[in-house]
Amino acid sequence: TRVPERARARARTAVLGAPALDAPAEFAAPSPSRAVVAALVLGEREPGSEDTRAAFARQGVAHLLAISGFHLVLVCAAATFAVRTLTGGRFGWAEPLAMAMVVAGYLLLVPARPPIVRSGVMVIALLSAEMLGRRHHGLGVISWVCIAMLAWRPSWLFETGFQFSFLMTASLIWLGSRVDAWLSRVSLRGGEGDQLSGARPPPDVFERDWWIALVRWPISAGLVCWVVAAPIVAARFGWLSPLAVVSTVVLMPIVAVVLVVGALAAVLGALGLEVRAAGVLEALAWPAASWVQTIERWSFSHVWVPPMPQWLGWVGVLLALTWLGGPRAWKRLLRIALVCWCAIALLAWFSPRLGQMWGGPDARLHMFSVGDGTCIVVESRGEALLWDAGSTRPDLGVWELPTAMRAAGIGRVRTAVITHANFDHYSLLPDLVVPLGIERVLVSDSFTAQPMAAGVSALLDRLATAGVAIEHVRVGEALQVGDARVEIIGALGSAEATEVTARSLVARVETTGGARALLTGDIQQVGMLALAGVDVRAHVLELPHHGSVHPEAMRFVQRVDPSVVLQSTGRSRLGDERWRGVRGRSVWRPSASTGWTRVDLRAEELVVRSMHSPSVRVPIAPIE
Repeated sequence: TRVPERARARARTAVLGAPALDAPAEFAAPSPSRAVVAALVLGEREPGSEDTRAAFARQGVAHLLAISGFHLVLVCAAATFAVRTLTGGRFGWAEPLAMAMVVAGYLLLVPARPPIVRSGVMVIALLSAEMLGRRHHGLGVISWVCIAMLAWRPSWLFETGFQFSFLMTASLIWLGSRVDAWLSRVSLRGGEGDQLSGARPPPDVFERDWWIALVRWPISAGLVCWVVAAPIVAARFGWLSPLAVVSTVVLMPIVAVVLVVGALAAVLGALGLEVRAAGVLEALAWPAASWVQTIERWSFSHVWVPPMPQWLGWVGVLLALTWLGGPRAWKRLLRIALVCWCAIALLAWFSPRLGQMWGGPDARLHMFSVGDGTCIVVESRGEALLWDAGSTRPDLGVWELPTAMRAAGIGRVRTAVITHANFDHYSLLPDLVVPLGIERVLVSDSFTAQPMAAGVSALLDRLATAGVAIEHVRVGEALQVGDARVEIIGALGSAEATEVTARSLVARVETTGGARALLTGDIQQVGMLALAGVDVRAHVLELPHHGSVHPEAMRFVQRVDPSVVLQSTGRSRLGDERWRGVRGRSVWRPSASTGWTRVDLRAEELVVRSMHSPSVRVPIAPIE
């Protein structure tokens, strides 16, 4: 394995330059151009590139940053172009063999991640079918590859990457020529995807038609990919990118040039030649990164879509495939089906809200598993409040946490509360502003008190840049979230508490039906003693400071007397036996073991659902 590893290291140096081992940590985040080159050519995710990747995803062009069959086809196309131009197309059967060797060699230089391996297998299978010299259908080849992979690992069927890999490849094989013919206004002859190996004439780059076809191809490919993928992306991730086709057309030539030049540099570097292409590649990738950053600022470039069932997205895919590839006789029936699909989508969106209005819980608490940190959402009647959003893994806020919130049925969250100035309670917030539509953030007076920590200052700068208002909240003030009243009952100032955790905000959530929850942040001994004269009894308790154990914390939990305890924590505080004597009849849900947990607050009972624990119904009585 030493030879491939050394070859990969040389290829990486040729593409990205020599690593700066003595660079300070604060300069570790790469430029957007470097992030594009690393992802596009080497399939690597540079540390600190999360914002760039998220911007590409919101604009509907994330597939351009992930090595896929499309990228390998581009490498093959460039190599084929060179071979046919130099040889005159006289080596028909040898071409696919040479291309398969090129793909296999390139795959040795990039990480062997499942999406890259799948793409390589698909491309090599298609090239092998062409090399055999028999008539074949590309869609059939892809289908057999898909069946073989699922037989080897059935769980891939439920992975988004697997679904998109085969769906996009099959759609381009089946529909690419149809859409291309429609754009060129010419009729198709023969079946799409039918191919017969043999000698190919060399391309004539001096003909006008060749250049027209070259420009038309990314338009047709982008249109097919967008129409087919849009329903799934909207249902699963909550974004619809109206400019995705335009962005694909603009970025495709840039991506092709960067990929071909980068692949050539990687191969030459792996062979031991002295290649330094980092500066050239970053300059070539700069227009792509700049384009995405520019349109990201346009409000209409990505549209938020309310949560909807996943099956509805797949129905939309079937309708899109029928629209693009079905017979003309189906067009009228398809229009009726599209109208029905839109009606069902609206009904699916409104049904949870109607359910909450008639017979649903008065409020819900969602606790998300973010490792060492806290992220809780209070939801009631279609409105929501974010209570802390931090983790020692700040990358969770870019993709995983917004996706989890959407899967939990959470839509817009316009207001967020940061309990105190600890990194593990606010680090995820900047990345959640766009996905959740956060408009204002509530903090205590001590949060912005001087001297201000560097992390807090950076957070406030990012929120200000995003147009988020920072407002102060004090003891006695209350927020209305649907039918739930969220009242601040604790907030010590800098003069009253020296520790940051002791200044944490504390809130009481009370529904119209009488159910109560107590949100405590990282409140410590001083803050608990300050609440001695306050009625802190509640049916649901956020365990203070992630479950930190000390005598005052145990007495505080006994005062609250909760029926359900939510412990947002990592593995370090999981299963602390010192809590055994305090648990009593309470249902404990530590996020490190149960994952996401939702508590439905009703007048007579609590319904507790967790990702990795059975559902529980807990009867409650009103607190007098």
